[in-house]
Amino acid sequence: MVSLPSNPALTIALGVLLLANPLYVGHLHLDDPNWYRYESSEVTYDGSSIDVDIHVDGVDDDVACLAAPTPSRACALEYAVHEDGNLTAPVGWGHIFTRNYGRLGYRYAFVEDGFYEVEAREVGDETVLSLNRTPADEAMRSVATPISRAAPQVRQAIRSESVKTHQPLDGANQLIRDGNTYYVVYRAAAHIESGPHPLRNLLESGVTAFGMGVGLWLVLKGQRRRIERERQ
Repeated sequence: MVSLPSNPALTIALGVLLLANPLYVGHLHLDDPNWYRYESSEVTYDGSSIDVDIHVDGVDDDVACLAAPTPSRACALEYAVHEDGNLTAPVGWGHIFTRNYGRLGYRYAFVEDGFYEVEAREVGDETVLSLNRTPADEAMRSVATPISRAAPQVRQAIRSESVKTHQPLDGANQLIRDGNTYYVVYRAAAHIESGPHPLRNLLESGVTAFGMGVGLWLVLKGQRRRIERERQ
């Protein structure tokens, strides 16, 4: 026999919570076949190169060329700027290249053996692209997210070295700062099934319907007990 709370208000509150279960049952990932495992790697700079786990596919999109798995257009551009000292383009064309700078994109580039702040300035009818050497700690501290502001699962991956989720992790492949130590959380493995999942949908529907049924019964039961107490 189910034992109900002696306080009718608690019974009603529990019933309302169960009635509202469609709002949160989906977040329980019942029988969800998809999973992602994220691991963390410390990121260090020895004065000439970045040391990070070889499986990391990019450290931070605020820094072009930083442990990127394949060359990108941005990286090719910054290497060309570094090799030539600067590049110039007509103002109109220059906008095409520089629209990913600053607040709208990356602020730094890791070229050859160091960090550089990217700069684009208009001189007459030309846009001049240049790189300004920046101390590594200044650049890394500027783009890194303090661990206190990182998502809970990102913090868990750093503290315990790995975390398993049912959804892609927001905050992966971003530089995280914990004191004077830097980390990046990256996807190490995943199992993803496409297409409909009838068993999952059936299970969630069953749990939702059962919870709402029990919730309605508890609300009515609590209301009846409250009225009986008021009459006494």
